[in-house]
Amino acid sequence: MTPVDNEPATDQLNIISTLVEQIAKSEGDYSPRLIEPLVELGRLQISLGQTEDAEETLRRAQHIAHRNEGVHTPKQMELIEMLIEVALDKDEAITADTQQKFLYFIGTRHFQGIDALPAYIRLGEWYIETGQFMRARKLLGEAITLIEATQGEYDPLLVNPLQLLSKARRLQGICCSERPLIRAADLVEADAELSRDLRAEVYASLGDAYTAARKFSAASAAYHQADVPSAPPRLIAMSKALNQTKNDGRNVYRFNSDSFASQRQFRPLSFEERLAIADKEPQRVQVPLSQRDRGLKIKDSPESSAMIEPTEQMIGSPFRFSLTQLKNILPYSLRSETSLATLSIDMKFTVTERGSARQVEFTNANVPVKLKRLLKQTLASVKFRPGIVDGKPVKTENVELTQTFLRRHQSELK
Repeated sequence: MTPVDNEPATDQLNIISTLVEQIAKSEGDYSPRLIEPLVELGRLQISLGQTEDAEETLRRAQHIAHRNEGVHTPKQMELIEMLIEVALDKDEAITADTQQKFLYFIGTRHFQGIDALPAYIRLGEWYIETGQFMRARKLLGEAITLIEATQGEYDPLLVNPLQLLSKARRLQGICCSERPLIRAADLVEADAELSRDLRAEVYASLGDAYTAARKFSAASAAYHQADVPSAPPRLIAMSKALNQTKNDGRNVYRFNSDSFASQRQFRPLSFEERLAIADKEPQRVQVPLSQRDRGLKIKDSPESSAMIEPTEQMIGSPFRFSLTQLKNILPYSLRSETSLATLSIDMKFTVTERGSARQVEFTNANVPVKLKRLLKQTLASVKFRPGIVDGKPVKTENVELTQTFLRRHQSELK
């Protein structure tokens, strides 16, 4: 969070601080009337860049809520959301993750049946934003089961979790992201009261899933069903292992710390572990396409418990890479986050009717050679929604894209 020079906010902070002192003096340190001004005080402290003070203020408000309403009171949900942003600003990803799970627990404890659905969706979106795709898929599956059990198998509430499930599969880099969207398309066809915009969104996403799966005839039909007359190319959210990964690391082993594995002390690295080797060039690219992407990955694969670091910093937009791996191909002058934040690379290329990038050119000078190679390899690996003219995919020339290397998320708290 960037500190702001905001004199009115500072004056307001002083006014609220005085109010808090007056309430505490007249009604006691645990008066429930303190919660609202403390929340507003914490919000102002965040806007002024006073992160440590904000955390202390919000923790105080949360403690008062616990004393008056109980540890699991839903009145603290706004507080927890703010504490999550504070933790992220302090690069405490695991703390933020724990708070998100607590928020989910409160949401499913105090709201029953379909009323608990927002808690599932919120945590599922968080898992996607932080690269926990296995957990996201599991939780979204539970959300779908909840809707089916309470509302039936054809309720339009299923569309959103099905869309998220498809995105999670593509960002994890596994197959068949089109399957949830086929069901979502059936749902929007069956309910004439759903908006045309939602119908177009579902079919366009289905076309993207087919394009990513290289099922181009099906993709073309889905884009036609989206009923979008004309649109320029756009990236498709996905994750792809880069080409050098195919044969890299197959003979690398790690010590098996499992005390029961007495017959085999070493084992080959799994595919996911090979992608995370710190001293390699970038092994994977992600295209999250989310304004709430957190610039980090919290590892959730079965092998993650054996890894030293539970989190991995990601950097770049629209293409995200492991920050540690990216530094391995950069000159020392560009390895700091400050230097990377000033770097932008302009590219021009053709997007074919099948969503592939061809004839890539770099239009600004002095781009490091290894970085050019990485971005060319990235563009050869990812897929675009092709340009649409009269409802049909077409080749589009002179498509422009700028790659930047900002890491930190921008807090949405104001």
